[in-house]
Amino acid sequence: MKRDGKNLVMCALFLALLIVSSWIHIPSPVPFTLQTLVLFLLSYLLGRKKAVSILSVYVVMGLLSFPVFSGFMSGIGVFYTYRGGFLLGFFPLILLSSTKIHRLFFSLLGLLICHAFGILWINVLFEIPLFLSFVTYSLPFLIKDVVCLAVSLFFSEKIKKTGAL
Repeated sequence: MKRDGKNLVMCALFLALLIVSSWIHIPSPVPFTLQTLVLFLLSYLLGRKKAVSILSVYVVMGLLSFPVFSGFMSGIGVFYTYRGGFLLGFFPLILLSSTKIHRLFFSLLGLLICHAFGILWINVLFEIPLFLSFVTYSLPFLIKDVVCLAVSLFFSEKIKKTGAL
């Protein structure tokens, strides 16, 4: 019973962290959030099942008009913007990055698939050529996302060694 309470609290905390990370924009030439950092931490620390559950709750909350998405956005209309494909791409990102073997390889693969979802979504929805979609909506964020991957991998190992989770 005590273990279930700890799991519930951890999931609630990581859901809150995911929501807050989507609200905070880091100022730069291309403003970005720390959602991918939290998504990688989720998958590394909590595992596939809990990470997918937390992401599912996050997306459902957004669809139910809770302003949890980037820029305090919510509702089905978010999926008719450039964000929609990336939101859907978060699922393969978590599924692949939560594997225990070859974690770095599968995390990079998940990240690339997430960006592919976003690029294709933009291409189909707005009829923007693939290359232009990539250069405009993916490339500026790809470097930041790889750094987030590395940072979350490093800190997840440190956290696991402490036995906190």
